[in-house]
Amino acid sequence: MSTSAVAPKPGVNIGKVARNTAITIVIASIVNVIIGLLATSVFGVASTELPMQIPVIIAATVAYLIVAGIVFAVIASRGGNTRRTWTIVVVVALLLSFIPVLSLASGNTPPMPLPEGLTMNPTTGLLIALSVMHIASAVVAWVVMPRD
Repeated sequence: MSTSAVAPKPGVNIGKVARNTAITIVIASIVNVIIGLLATSVFGVASTELPMQIPVIIAATVAYLIVAGIVFAVIASRGGNTRRTWTIVVVVALLLSFIPVLSLASGNTPPMPLPEGLTMNPTTGLLIALSVMHIASAVVAWVVMPRD
């Protein structure tokens, strides 16, 4: 059984990929928390909305960007035009990330119990805030992940 599809090629610096992933996570988490705070304090999104809770914002950002770091490592290990492939992957991932937002917009809220005091009412402001967070994370990942 060959592991060449998973094992990085000699030219891939896993330490650099891990460092850039961590930097991406920190920057995107800070940016997304600021967007969430602005949405609730300036743009009228209810602070009781589950997606606007700081731990939820950070957890979602961390989870998705860890996946992004793994994907970038795989792309870099394959050689070729890493920057071009990464750009395509980021754009496709960004477009796919709007599926849950559009699902919320159509009234499909996740069938889950909410913690006491929290709500899940997909207002226009909430949907815009979530979309801006997705765009911000994608831009940070696109810029930071491939850096030397």
